Amino acid sequence: MALPKPRPGLVIGYDFLFREQANAGLENAAKPHPAAIILVTHQARVSLVAISHSPPGPDEAPYRLKLTSAECKEMGLDTRDHWINLRDINAFDWPGYDLARSAPGGKYVYGMMSKGTFIRLVNALKACAGRRLIPSE
Repeated sequence: MALPKPRPGLVIGYDFLFREQANAGLENAAKPHPAAIILVTHQARVSLVAISHSPPGPDEAPYRLKLTSAECKEMGLDTRDHWINLRDINAFDWPGYDLARSAPGGKYVYGMMSKGTFIRLVNALKACAGRRLIPSE
């Protein structure tokens, strides 16, 4: 199966390494997750955020975006609840070795976000960025 051209809003299977895993010294993800591409540069550098079934803890809630069931359906996700992790962003050169055939049918691609869902994601990322503190040296 040929890989599609990467574009913002495309939801792919990806071995997403979360911040906690990286801080624990892991170099590989525990399992693949659906992940939404948020940025593609002209050199095919792709940035993406993970989509998970795990509900956020109390301190994580401001950094998670809950998807509606309609949004999940349009992206090819299952019917359970899903949240986008706004705090952790992975980047790689397309196509990368962390792409995973985790979508239904053993495919790389789950589906595509609608323009409205992508705008909601971008706005949530902007709001999330405003909550971060820049450490002083």
